[in-house]
Amino acid sequence: MSIPTRIAIIEQMHQSLQRLRGRRVAVDQFTEEARLSEELSLDSLDLLEIRFDIEEKWKVELEDKEAAALVTVKDVIDLIQSKMSTNLDEKP
Repeated sequence: MSIPTRIAIIEQMHQSLQRLRGRRVAVDQFTEEARLSEELSLDSLDLLEIRFDIEEKWKVELEDKEAAALVTVKDVIDLIQSKMSTNLDEKP
């Protein structure tokens, strides 16, 4: 699997959020700078669901410490791309 583009990750996250939040997340709220808890109003259960979606969709494993450090949408994108890059580097 190749490293996904930032747009692909944002689209996947937006779909997950719409499913979780009952379509209450407006596209204009969903920017890379958006803070997960504050602007997107995600609680700890929502963040856990997003984490599971990320791990399933992108075939990466997030450590608890990494997941806890995610504050913005940009943080999520950067972590996914970093993890996928590392996974590609490790494959023979």
